[in-house]
Amino acid sequence: MGTTKSPAGAGEAAGRANGLVNDNLSHRRRIVKAGLKEYLKAKGIEPNSNGFIKCLWHEDKNPSCKVYDEIVYCFGCNESGNVYEVAATLLGLPCDQEHFRTIAADVERALGLPELKPPERRGKGNPRFRLSESAVYRSELQKELRAALDAGDEERAYDRAYLLAALYELPEAL
Repeated sequence: MGTTKSPAGAGEAAGRANGLVNDNLSHRRRIVKAGLKEYLKAKGIEPNSNGFIKCLWHEDKNPSCKVYDEIVYCFGCNESGNVYEVAATLLGLPCDQEHFRTIAADVERALGLPELKPPERRGKGNPRFRLSESAVYRSELQKELRAALDAGDEERAYDRAYLLAALYELPEAL
């Protein structure tokens, strides 16, 4: 009996994807850590000498939110958030999968990163079946990740993998 072989390069591409994400995870985390403070600064919010800002979630006479590397935490109302949750608050949007594209675009724009533009849709598809905006965005990110891996563009591939991971952490809109 013959053995079944996978398509040439399929296993290699999957291994490369796993290695790429694992190898660059600490590098990307450092960028995101620095990104929170840079994002706040781009929005005109700078911590005082002790690292505090006025709360983003409630009225605050004195700064009660501490800006850490990865999160902002309010000692007054106990709210906290990472760069995406802070961006959602400043934009007045719920931080969920349905609004993630808008939130991520705002963060990317503020940090000076290239904005992800989805490809134009060619066909209308089946009018009775409509995917949620987050499902379409997730699919586009997965396609861009595969294309970047095939092209050997590790930085772009890692950016797409990171956005996918962040998207999966957010709750679905109700």
